[in-house]
Amino acid sequence: AWTPKRWFSLLLELDARFGPANGFDQLTPGVGLRFAAGRVGFEVAAQLPVAGETRLLGAGAVRVGYRF
Repeated sequence: AWTPKRWFSLLLELDARFGPANGFDQLTPGVGLRFAAGRVGFEVAAQLPVAGETRLLGAGAVRVGYRF
């Protein structure tokens, strides 16, 4: 994660999945943006499988969290 400001972060991730039948199932890079507003946090993320036996469609997510 790269955090240029206390309230903002840019995330890059790489996910690899391995299964018993195929060995290599999926390679999925992803990117996300995180924002904070006090104790409430927001994340917008996207992933897109690029290689593997069980390549699926891309996925996006919006998450909201509260820190106690």
